[in-house]
Parts: sequence; C-alpha cells; structure tokens
Amino acid sequence: MKNVNIISAAFLCSILLILTSCSKISLSDKEARELVIKTQNLPISYYVSVGMNLNQLSRLQDAGLILFSYNSGWYSSYLKVEPTDIGRPYFLGKDDSNKNPAYDSFKFKSYDIDFGAITGISINKEDQTATVRYNLLINKSPIAVALSLEPESLEKEIVFKKFDKGWQIK
Repeated sequence: MKNVNIISAAFLCSILLILTSCSKISLSDKEARELVIKTQNLPISYYVSVGMNLNQLSRLQDAGLILFSYNSGWYSSYLKVEPTDIGRPYFLGKDDSNKNPAYDSFKFKSYDIDFGAITGISINKEDQTATVRYNLLINKSPIAVALSLEPESLEKEIVFKKFDKGWQIK
C-alpha cells in the first residue's frame, strides 16, 4: 500500500511538473535583442534631401560641408552643390526622387540608428506576450548637426506574442 502511494505521488508530481513547464514563457535579453534587431531592421541609415532652400544650403556652407551657387534667371535656374573635403563622406549625390525637374536637390547622410540596449522586459503569461523596452544609439553626421535635425525618441517599446514557432510582433 505504501508503494502505491509513493508511485501515485510521483505520478502526480510529474504531471504537475509537465503542466507548469508548458505554461512557462520567458524571453531573455539576448533573445529580445535579436528580435528587436531583426524586426526593426537595425542598423538604419537616414538621409536628408536639400534643394532650393537657401537657409539650409547656407547653414551647410557655413559649417564648411559644401560650396554652393545658385543662379536664377527668366528662363531657367540652377543649383550647383559641391561637397568640401569635410562634407564629401556625407554627400550622396543628386536626389533622383525629386519630382520637379526644375529644382535640383541633393542627398546627404544625416544619421545612423543602431540598437543600444534592452531596458526592460515585461511578460504577460495570460496573453503570452512580452513587452520589450529598449533604447537606440544615434550617430549624427555633421549634416544633421548643421541642419539641427533631431531623430525620433531614443526610447522604444515593442510587443511580441509567443506562437508555436517562436516570438512575433503582435
């Protein structure tokens, strides 16, 4: 009789262990980092397009990043932009996405955004979701500094849901 009680207690314990381990969800910092980088396509480079905005062109020239000349006449106008040695690494050439052929515009690298660190992970076991808080690293180019460009917030949050095949954006 004593052996039967021990066997039934062991059986109950093993069933309880299996049930509790199945409902356990977790997300490590390393897994969260990989998910954020993959789903947000990090790192990302941004550029700014500068055209006939004489204020922006003057600010870039005053910072020693470009030399420009602008000529406007009755029949045509043109903008000539040449990067200096300092500005050359950030000069991406003519912006072909400009829809108005009468106005030239030029692209400049403004900043790079990369993953910083996980600042928190909150698990909701009922919904099988994880809210991941993280920050980003911003590398501003001299172009962004000269034009006073500010990227979005450095602190971000994203919610993932646990599926049979892993974590996915909710």
